[in-house]
Amino acid sequence: MSVTLREPVSKVDNAWWHMDTADNHMVVTSVLIFDRPVDYAAVRAVFEERMLKFERFRQRIVRPLRDLGEPQWELDPSFDIDAHMHRVALPPPGGEAELRELVSEITSRPLDAAKPLWEDWIVDGYSGGGALITRIHHCVADGIALTRLLLSLTDDDDEDAPVGEPEWWQVQPRRLAGAHKHRGSVGMAAHLAALVAREGVTSVLHPSHAAELVREGAGELAALTRVTFLPEEAKTSLKGALGTRKVVAWSDLIPLDEVRDAAHAVKGTVNDVLVSTVAGGLRRYLIARGDDVPESLELHATVPVNLRPLDGPIEMGNRFGLVYPALPVGIADPRERLRAVKANIDKIKGTPEAVMAIGVLDMLGHTPQAIEKLFIDFFTTKSSMVLTNVPGPRHFRRFAGARLTRVVSWAPPSGNLAMSVSIFSYAGSITVALQTDAATIPDPQSIVDAIHTELDALRRAGVRRRPASPTTSRRGTRTTSSPARSRRAPSRVPRRAG
Repeated sequence: MSVTLREPVSKVDNAWWHMDTADNHMVVTSVLIFDRPVDYAAVRAVFEERMLKFERFRQRIVRPLRDLGEPQWELDPSFDIDAHMHRVALPPPGGEAELRELVSEITSRPLDAAKPLWEDWIVDGYSGGGALITRIHHCVADGIALTRLLLSLTDDDDEDAPVGEPEWWQVQPRRLAGAHKHRGSVGMAAHLAALVAREGVTSVLHPSHAAELVREGAGELAALTRVTFLPEEAKTSLKGALGTRKVVAWSDLIPLDEVRDAAHAVKGTVNDVLVSTVAGGLRRYLIARGDDVPESLELHATVPVNLRPLDGPIEMGNRFGLVYPALPVGIADPRERLRAVKANIDKIKGTPEAVMAIGVLDMLGHTPQAIEKLFIDFFTTKSSMVLTNVPGPRHFRRFAGARLTRVVSWAPPSGNLAMSVSIFSYAGSITVALQTDAATIPDPQSIVDAIHTELDALRRAGVRRRPASPTTSRRGTRTTSSPARSRRAPSRVPRRAG
């Protein structure tokens, strides 16, 4: 194995490294749930063989003396895989409530910046099964790349496991081939950064500059200016001052066939239905919190868009763009809301925003950290959440000898955002998961419950429903071979074991 002692951190990865703050750690967290406990030695062997072949997991970021020069990836001279692997036992009864509390506690902590930026926690005492919590910093790779990496650590179960079909958030290779057409827009983004350095973000991003910027960038700047001059997001209970504690929650298993039927009924996609039910769940949550929710209220999501072909080799680093679809949370009727979501998403499909966004991130990686923070804070005022949707394998997989029954994953919210919503499909079922800031949104489980209620409402609205599959109940709850779900909050912090 060839070893690279040092290499520069790419500008895009450097931008994600800079985004890390005390109240929002830029760490992708995943929970793998198994049908039985997993063995420490077996997990360690899988990581050594399949994950450490990527040098990035043995490298740390080092800064030049007095921060003069570019940060570098450096092979950690004292790397020890056991320093990145931990073992923890859940307190009784060891159900989902206790697991959620543990994940919340771990997610609230920063990674050790003096070491390679990842860690894993093997969870003992999870009734009826086992769990593995993985944390990898976003500067190592984006969510799609890390998901593919984690799944590459698994093996076939009973049959081959093709990757799920990508939906609208996947940019096809033929569109990447035309990315050079938008170099003018990326150059304009750099010009915008220079103006910020000279005049300040408040002055440069004022609408009075719009005409000048559009004239200089011509039509190529349209997508960037659309996001730049979006009005500031409505003030709701989803926005507020951040703290350091994070809270996680996830749904019961949702049968993919039921969601697909709902999509076919309106000639939409599975993604349309899921985004619509998330919007409906947020509507119910805001009303319960006493927010004013007029029919016209729209909230925006920051949605990562994959820019790499899913059948290409697994690569570290970040290669994705961002789009800002509107979520019509003010619409009460589930069918009308679903149609509005579909229209909003269809409007974005043909735009070059995502391709340009990686150029903007690359540009930010060249700017001083203070200016980068101004940009991140500015653009996160345009949305209320990060929303990711990742298609996983269609069939069950095995990891270190145990069957992988479920995958739960979160992308980190950035800037001043308090919430990240993740949708992950795996083996015929879907999991919707939330990570929130406890100071702003202390009860994400209530949003998850509201999303389930919206799915039921969509069925009652007349969407045809298939019979539940043998492995799931009406609400998509687990089979008897999986741990029972408990909504009761644990009373104490899990103890360390081993």
